[in-house]
Amino acid sequence: TPAQAGIQSAADTTQRADMVLSPYLLLDGALAYSRQRWLLFAALRDTRLNTYDQYNTHTTEARGTWRWALYNDLNGELSAGREEQLTGFENFLGAQRNVLTVTTLRAHGHWHPRPDRRASLFFERHHGTNSVAARSGSDFRIDISRAELGLNTAQGNELTVGGRVINGDYPHRTIAALVPIDNSYKQYEADVGTVWSPGARTRLDTRWGYAWRRHNEVPARDFEGAFGRMGVAWQASAKLRVDARITRDLAAGDDFDRIYTLSQARHFGLRYSLSAKVTLEAGHNRRRLQYRGDPNNVLTQFFGVQAPRA
Repeated sequence: TPAQAGIQSAADTTQRADMVLSPYLLLDGALAYSRQRWLLFAALRDTRLNTYDQYNTHTTEARGTWRWALYNDLNGELSAGREEQLTGFENFLGAQRNVLTVTTLRAHGHWHPRPDRRASLFFERHHGTNSVAARSGSDFRIDISRAELGLNTAQGNELTVGGRVINGDYPHRTIAALVPIDNSYKQYEADVGTVWSPGARTRLDTRWGYAWRRHNEVPARDFEGAFGRMGVAWQASAKLRVDARITRDLAAGDDFDRIYTLSQARHFGLRYSLSAKVTLEAGHNRRRLQYRGDPNNVLTQFFGVQAPRA
């Protein structure tokens, strides 16, 4: 049958190795006039597989940015981009290659009524579509809106207060008991942040907040909790810079189904300038994930549902 022929021509599940070549060509340019600045980026990538050449594909990426300034108290940035990605062929038996196309729009503006005060608005839209019709259920759109107030002190430190609303549109993202589920959600966040420089060579950056995620059709996947980050950077000398960072993040991971995760990460890095053109950098990242919350996930089916907690 055609369906059997499609499976037979797909990836052999006993074959676990392949050679992937990815040559690419990049173009990056900038143009400035008065207080305006325009940036342009374009890329062409070619993905070639030695064994499963039916997944060979060409992908493109383009992005344009306008950094604008008006009078002395208004400035911001507007950017738009489009990126194509070849999804992992090893995760499904389809004989067709699937290309995920993501278009992105970003805009933010800042108003400075006084040199020490700032009011900012941010907006992002990410829209993803799959080239294979059978995977259209994984198409998505995410809108992110944020408002922020900032206050600068005479010592150059800053205090910020902000809020964010995320609207995630994931129609028919997963299937449970052969029934498609609308996994769309809204997430609300409130946070405070500080930037403190106790000395000329030290900078401390913190942000702490609380997030609430609510799903339209699957309230069992709702979660809430605290998130935040704290980072410190120390310019030990003209050539040596040391930085460290810890973060706590709430997210919902996408694999074969939805998983509510609590992520805790630590970072330590060293950056040394050998010369004006050569820099050596070394670092270490440590990340710990805790899977929680989704009763439809295979992990919680085996180990039970852990109630979300901060």
